[in-house]
Amino acid sequence: MSPTRWRQRTHLRRAVPVAGGARPLGTNAAPRAQSVRDNCVVGQALPVADVELKIRAMPQDAEIIAVQTASGFVGVCNLLHCGREEGDDALVPYALLSGHKAGGFALSWNAVKKGYLASGASDGFVICWDMHERLSATAAGKENDTKRDIQPLRRVGTRTDVVTDVSWHGSQGYILLSAGMDGAMQLWDTREKKSGCSWPCAHAGGVTAAQLPPTGAFQVANAGVDGVLRLWDIRQSKRTELLSLRYHTRSITGLQWAPFSETVLSTFSEDGLVVSWDVAERFLPFPDSEDELAPRELVFVHIGHLGRVTDARWSSGSEGQWLMAPTDTMNGLHVYRPLTSVVRDYAFSG
Repeated sequence: MSPTRWRQRTHLRRAVPVAGGARPLGTNAAPRAQSVRDNCVVGQALPVADVELKIRAMPQDAEIIAVQTASGFVGVCNLLHCGREEGDDALVPYALLSGHKAGGFALSWNAVKKGYLASGASDGFVICWDMHERLSATAAGKENDTKRDIQPLRRVGTRTDVVTDVSWHGSQGYILLSAGMDGAMQLWDTREKKSGCSWPCAHAGGVTAAQLPPTGAFQVANAGVDGVLRLWDIRQSKRTELLSLRYHTRSITGLQWAPFSETVLSTFSEDGLVVSWDVAERFLPFPDSEDELAPRELVFVHIGHLGRVTDARWSSGSEGQWLMAPTDTMNGLHVYRPLTSVVRDYAFSG
């Protein structure tokens, strides 16, 4: 297969709100859920000649995205400068990263080292790339002077057949976390050849998600097919969990730390729920927790998805605290923020 072509045609879509349309999110009047009609339009649609499995925007420049595909290639595109193949309207990435033999759902940009990207796939490998030279050439208008194909900076094999998640450390740009369906997590120092430490039995049945917080703290959160969220400390030599939380009734499909706090995170699941947690707070009254209605760290539960929640992202803007956008297998996209009264304990203490 030609490295400049992806196979099955799909579309990347970016929606933008319409001025004066929807009521501002987060108001205390608790407006009903509104239709996207007349409130949001598709601002950009990009045809991709392959099935995209994961999309992540570079933290230093949100217009630059990495797209992980089912064929194993990872394409990097600039949304402001989208090329097309001659005789076809399929999107041509200005950088194509090859090295995986299968598709995957593990993709992470480095927030410390601009242009560093890591991916994991169903071939059991974790691959790191350095995109800095290519990005610099593009910014200088010399993208034609550099090769489109970027060779891996490092390629490491894990003990699992399927790598489910990767995550860079928020302040130490050389530390990378990976997780797999063998139930283990591994912490890598990308300057070395071997993993620094591992959690061989983090989850029975497989780890579906594992993330380091963007604030650069030392805790690791992971989740698994058992529907349990667990918290760990990477400084502890004993691989014992700090916290174990259960609310989801089915496998957790992913998690994400909030960009505004080192204790707030969200999980989303096959049960259609998106759950927000604060591992440093106790929100529910003790009788509710004692009756096992929910853990006391639970802050908010978003319902309404008609299928499995496939992804969810917090807003990274300074005015977007608690604003989140999850998607599901029924092509549903929800944008919501809990009422201020629900999370006021956290807001007042922060």
